[in-house]
Amino acid sequence: MTRFRSPYIRLMSKPSSSTFFARHGYLLFLLPPIFVYLLAAILFGLSLNTQNMGLPIIIGGHIASQDLEALSFALIEMKTRYMWFATTVVYLIVCLYAAVLCGTIIYRSHSGRRLFLVNAIGSGLIIFGIIGLTYSAMTQDAMFELIYHFSFATLSATGFYQATFLDRIDLLLSLSNILAVVVPCFVLLAASSTLAPSSQKAGGELTHLTTQMRHLKGVLNAGSALLVGGILQMSAWLRWPAGLLSDPTEQAALSGAVLSIIMFWGATFTLMLITTYGPAASYLSMQARNYAEKARRAGTIQDPERWLHDNHFSITLGEQLPQISVILGPVLAGPIGSFLMSHVSS
Repeated sequence: MTRFRSPYIRLMSKPSSSTFFARHGYLLFLLPPIFVYLLAAILFGLSLNTQNMGLPIIIGGHIASQDLEALSFALIEMKTRYMWFATTVVYLIVCLYAAVLCGTIIYRSHSGRRLFLVNAIGSGLIIFGIIGLTYSAMTQDAMFELIYHFSFATLSATGFYQATFLDRIDLLLSLSNILAVVVPCFVLLAASSTLAPSSQKAGGELTHLTTQMRHLKGVLNAGSALLVGGILQMSAWLRWPAGLLSDPTEQAALSGAVLSIIMFWGATFTLMLITTYGPAASYLSMQARNYAEKARRAGTIQDPERWLHDNHFSITLGEQLPQISVILGPVLAGPIGSFLMSHVSS
């Protein structure tokens, strides 16, 4: 007797939604770090006090009232200037490294329509970021006033720098801001791509998981280097005017204000790394644990926990210490940058 199955039952046995999430669920891992950044940006915007928007002119006037021809001022100005240029060189090189590494991981993880989808999402994120950057400059919000414009307006008000030099600084700042939008998109897409299912039809599950975990740690290192480089450049940029003040009290007050901004974004970037690496590493560890349990039942693995440790899938505190130190990089970069700059201006 032939059993009858309705087309509806056959359709429900393979729901399209579950198929979509099985193929593209890795893209959901983009959301936690993006949420952290948006929340931080909103709170940073709410923190802007419009009564302090005239501070760059006041600070610039204090600097201009000093003897700008004195040898000590010229030497300190040279040191603060080259410290920022040094951090800019580091940041640009790190951006290039992160973009190449993460771009390679993306293209190795996808092919065909899936690669087209990832490229479309990346293009959308970049376009949205550029629009946000333009909007920030047009509306002169907290990001513009407290980071870019603060030091630029202060240096302009001193009367010490020529317009051609300030134009070069403006060009470098614009390039840095654009890279700060584009390269993190590469990092986020590369991190989510390490969780994408294998493009091969069958076999090689262990090789695929091992490659994914190696790529995830590589993305973590590149992302941390990018954020640390950005924090150091931001620190040197905001502390540039502080190094030009001769009054120790004013210099210490401005340096403390700068450190608070740096610590805010250092903490934000560290949280972004946690929300990028933590869920992804847990997911890969779970997949590896399932594989180890199947192998144990098949008799090919005796001790799954030992196997996870030997193949670097364990997510215990001891095993993750190297990654934890990398994650803490951005929040530690602020105090380190302040320590270096305090000695530069001394």
